[in-house]
Amino acid sequence: DASSPYYVHHLDNPGIMLVSQALTCDNYSTWSRSISMALEARNMLRFINGLVGKPPIDSSLLPYCSHRNSMFLSWILNSVSKDIASTYYIILKGLWDELANSNSLTACTCGVIQEINALQRDRLLQFLMGIKDSYTIIRSQILLMNPLPTVNKAYSMVLQEEIQ
Repeated sequence: DASSPYYVHHLDNPGIMLVSQALTCDNYSTWSRSISMALEARNMLRFINGLVGKPPIDSSLLPYCSHRNSMFLSWILNSVSKDIASTYYIILKGLWDELANSNSLTACTCGVIQEINALQRDRLLQFLMGIKDSYTIIRSQILLMNPLPTVNKAYSMVLQEEIQ
């Protein structure tokens, strides 16, 4: 249904380059404007700015939302310089570890586990987004794993691939 916020046009695919210049350490302002315009043209900016939220877990729209989200993430991966992650992974990892150590969680039944899992998935995608193109095969293999590995496990897999 083309009127649905989760509609994906048949010409949209994960390999599309939405912007002509990849995000680097020096061009965030220009890149941000370009990616925002490209996402707005595809009715996806409203997911970023919160106008369209994630449907409830029992909604029939959830698979469509997931598909749309995967498409969006692949477009972002394609528009970010591969050198960025190499530059900041260690900094991110240090911050994530510090955050994890400062926030001790107690057992709960309020849905926090799903939020933690989503955060860990996002961290994994941040890491995978930044690895160099020469690791495309291992990146694809990691993304196909079910369940997805932790960032540490994925990092180990990439290092193992680099050694070979």
